[in-house]
Amino acid sequence: MGFEHMKSREFREAVDGFTRALEENPSFKEAYFNRGNAYIYLSQFDDAIEDFNTALRIDPEYADAWYCLGLTNILMGNREKAKAYYEKACKLGSERACAKLEGLRNHE
Repeated sequence: MGFEHMKSREFREAVDGFTRALEENPSFKEAYFNRGNAYIYLSQFDDAIEDFNTALRIDPEYADAWYCLGLTNILMGNREKAKAYYEKACKLGSERACAKLEGLRNHE
């Protein structure tokens, strides 16, 4: 249900859908990840960070969650933290994180 709401850009409803999924399966890392993304669209950055960190406690090598921690920190103005998260995601194979990291380095 949350995925359909994300596609429709109904982010509050998406949060609710992913929350229901997590009530049924608290180990569902993708639900934390996707709810975190919905929180980004709602500018609820602290909630997004909490969900990405929870997904990483479940799977510490979840490159997309590291990437989104970087993105969230960029949006919050935390450039140095973002670089560290992009670096971790890049090392785990995220090409888009490597590109973001390169962009940040080129603008120092």
